[in-house]
Amino acid sequence: MFYFYFSGYAVCHKRRRGATISRMEAKPSSNRTHLYIVFGILALAIVLTTISQRRASLPRFRLLDSSGPYIAYLAPSVLEGNESQTTNIWIDDLSFGANENDVYTAQQVTFIVGDAGEGVYDFAVSPDGGRIAYTQPESDTRASDIMLLDLRTGAQRMLIDCTASSCSAPTWHPSGDLLAYEQTQYTVSEPGGPISNVTRVMIADLRAEPFSLRPLFDDESRLSRAPRWSPDGLRLSVYDPINEAIEVYNFEDDSAVIFANGFGDVGVFSPDSALLAFPMVVENVGPFPFTQWQIGDLTNGEADPIPSLLSGDVAAANDDALAAWRPTGDELALARLTLDNQSQRQIVLVNIAIGESQPVTTDADYSNSFIMWNADGERLLIQRVPANGIVSEVWLYDFERGTLEQVAANAYAPQWIELPLMPATPNPN
Repeated sequence: MFYFYFSGYAVCHKRRRGATISRMEAKPSSNRTHLYIVFGILALAIVLTTISQRRASLPRFRLLDSSGPYIAYLAPSVLEGNESQTTNIWIDDLSFGANENDVYTAQQVTFIVGDAGEGVYDFAVSPDGGRIAYTQPESDTRASDIMLLDLRTGAQRMLIDCTASSCSAPTWHPSGDLLAYEQTQYTVSEPGGPISNVTRVMIADLRAEPFSLRPLFDDESRLSRAPRWSPDGLRLSVYDPINEAIEVYNFEDDSAVIFANGFGDVGVFSPDSALLAFPMVVENVGPFPFTQWQIGDLTNGEADPIPSLLSGDVAAANDDALAAWRPTGDELALARLTLDNQSQRQIVLVNIAIGESQPVTTDADYSNSFIMWNADGERLLIQRVPANGIVSEVWLYDFERGTLEQVAANAYAPQWIELPLMPATPNPN
């Protein structure tokens, strides 16, 4: 005879000639029985919680390997009747589709939920292609934080908690060890009064854990925004909103080169980090102002327009915007609006030495804006918007094949993810 205990009862089993007879017998309840039940429930809860946590920590997307090439972008660019849509980062593998049997769907890699229109504000892919730093606004406040996504493990975490301030515009040092970003602090002089803000560039040194944060300038009266590292990692370009100038800070000797600029753009570095291309607004030439790109020498601080833009012929003047320096170093890709016909903005390649240009896009049905080269300078990502439309698309121009094809609809701000690891770059002191 043996018993299995339940709360207050026992099931009595008696074996008799190979048969088992069971009956319920009243059994006094004991504290030990209750404890067994409580401990069993607690153990089950712990197991279920652990499983849930492990599932939550698993990547919600396919991890990247050394194949590719990959691109990342923000989507959607325009909400399409879905009030729950938020902007998130998506990744596409451009190697799929090379064979007719390839099947690939772009995958979402951040999963921010909230009110319509909320989500990732901007992002930056690390030089080795393994991480993405991105700006995530806090709900119902002006604040935003810098988050970090590891594309090789799927792990996501808050990198910089900006509390009551707003952080954005992250940009990686070429070594991947430093991250520059802008931080805006808001103040209200009195309840219901106007809100003022000041923006300063900060630098996060990620070489140690916990990492350190410091302002680019110790003087709190020096405002700056829109940081951009030089390819050699020794300079950082920022915009000074008070003096309306680009300031290129040199970490080697704490010096700076300054270019007057009312445009608000910090420009783009040449691949050898010796030059800076930046836009200037030209007035009093023709019936309306236009944007002209200058080439600034970072050794002497002098700047001159691209040669072809020196012409006094108004019909030959072009309004150029959003430059990207080709990695070969001799050409700029520009989003150009020809002032004589006022058509859609098109992408052109301009030789900075002699000013000659050649068209990349000529489709009057599209206006082109954001552009970004891949590492070898043979492919160009382009953000395009149909004429009379508002929904951005991401396209890819392949110079070797001479092809232009769409790679993403309702998407914007594309960036390359360069894998495998790139050579290390020394950090500034």
